[in-house]
Amino acid sequence: MLTESPPAPPQEQDGAADHAPRRALLRAASVYGASNVLERLIPILLLPILTYYLTPADVGMLALFTAATNLIGLFVGLNVSYAVRRRYFDAAREQFPRYVGNCLLIIGGGLVLALLVVTIGDGALARVAGLPGRWLAAAAVLAAAQELLMVPLTIFQVERQPARYARVQVGRSAGVAALTALFVIWFKLGWQGAAAAQLVTTGTFVLFVGLPGLKRWVEFQYDPADIAHALRFGGGLIPHTLGTLAMRTADRFVISYYLGAYENGLYSVGYQVGFAVAVAADAFNRAWSPWLYAGLAEHNAATDRRIVRMTYAYFAGIAAFTVILSLVAPPVMHRVLSADFQGAGRYVWWIALGFAFNGMYTVLSGFIFYAERTLVISWITGVSSIVNIALNVVLVPRYGAIGSAQATAFAFLLRFVLTWAAGHRLRPMPWRLLPSR
Repeated sequence: MLTESPPAPPQEQDGAADHAPRRALLRAASVYGASNVLERLIPILLLPILTYYLTPADVGMLALFTAATNLIGLFVGLNVSYAVRRRYFDAAREQFPRYVGNCLLIIGGGLVLALLVVTIGDGALARVAGLPGRWLAAAAVLAAAQELLMVPLTIFQVERQPARYARVQVGRSAGVAALTALFVIWFKLGWQGAAAAQLVTTGTFVLFVGLPGLKRWVEFQYDPADIAHALRFGGGLIPHTLGTLAMRTADRFVISYYLGAYENGLYSVGYQVGFAVAVAADAFNRAWSPWLYAGLAEHNAATDRRIVRMTYAYFAGIAAFTVILSLVAPPVMHRVLSADFQGAGRYVWWIALGFAFNGMYTVLSGFIFYAERTLVISWITGVSSIVNIALNVVLVPRYGAIGSAQATAFAFLLRFVLTWAAGHRLRPMPWRLLPSR
């Protein structure tokens, strides 16, 4: 049931009072964690098989298609799922469905504009992206489908329904994996088959899971104020999201330009394994965000200390996971991947380290999002992405793809440090408090 404000952690003394909200947070994080692990584990388990049916060049093309989808999705969806998450805590029950309906209208309009741009600029865009024009159009449709699916998933998250969220995420991942195996292994469609599997599965989930799940949350009543708020909130995040995409995808385009699709394929496989750190961080953040917003709204010293202790504990956990993954993954990859992909393991450490810094940044960015100062975080991400692109251009020709992984790790570190400083300025917290039980 939607309420005016989320349930807040009890305002008691430190110590025993920590346990109830901590247990609730950890329970939700464990569900998100399990779903994220399963969601990412399914394609990883499929990876050794696919490396026998896809060449490194095929994997490199698939990585370009994924990067193009993510980039187009930024302008199709305009971050409306972030606006939905924030509006949930402010809007009255009767106003929120109208707001969600207007956000869906934004996504629909964004898809129409994206298809027009792709159609008009077919040849030029295809040369820049390195993809055929028809696959750029497919990327636009997939991007819109992903943005549409994110709206009900966001509502499940803020409604604190992690199990429902998990069923959709894991089901979609399993569907993509099954269709990928069918299209690539049985029909031998190459990277195009893997891309088509993403499009078909995501579209199916939007039609039969996402939209039905939104029934009671959507009212299609055009409201210029809702549109303006969503565009203002999401639009303020465009530089931030664009910068994040640059840090996560610029390396693929730079590597492809200087080293070719083959090396891009090796890098992409190592990247997928190192991305496990981001999966763990994302699981925690999905449970963390509603809990953090509720705690910050109290403006209570004891709650602030509790938030700081949880943050420090998370930093320690994500660092430990990064070290373990970096030690274990390369020898395992050497055993299970085909001979063509044996060089992929050398990228895992730097990619995992970068995503560890990114995970730390993510929990700290919540303080800035809560203050609705999205332009601040956009500036931080913009600066970090420029540094990342510059370092990629300098390091890749000299050191190869490993230079790209190092550039990305440094950029994520820079964003983490800048976000911590800005977050403390906007919402001071007792960061000098040493963690205690």
